[in-house]
Amino acid sequence: MNIACCGIDREQFHAAEQACGCPVLYFVDAPDRRGDVRLAYALRDGVPIRLAIVGYQGAAGLTACDFLCSHLPGERILWLCRRPEFSTEARRLGVHFYPVGPPDTVPPNQITQELIRLLRQQPEYNKGGITE
Repeated sequence: MNIACCGIDREQFHAAEQACGCPVLYFVDAPDRRGDVRLAYALRDGVPIRLAIVGYQGAAGLTACDFLCSHLPGERILWLCRRPEFSTEARRLGVHFYPVGPPDTVPPNQITQELIRLLRQQPEYNKGGITE
């Protein structure tokens, strides 16, 4: 199973990739569609995804999480967001909300630890090669 990322920066992506020990797919925004839409298409087409990481901020992140919830259970979505006022909406959707603060205030290793914690909660955890 894979981890999928959309709306995050390259540094966060590389931190997740190095820590997880399993494939991490990076869905970048393209001129014709955003990364979350590309990720939803991959899910629809049967790409196995263990956890999705959403890095879009504010309303864009909420929209992405809401859209992805129709393809993946909310507890398998991690939303990295700098706007704590969106935590209530994340809870309503059932997604994991992780406040990252302004850019560069939360070290990538902290985000990675949260990612590993969420991965351990997944039923497939013992089948994957997740390292710390």
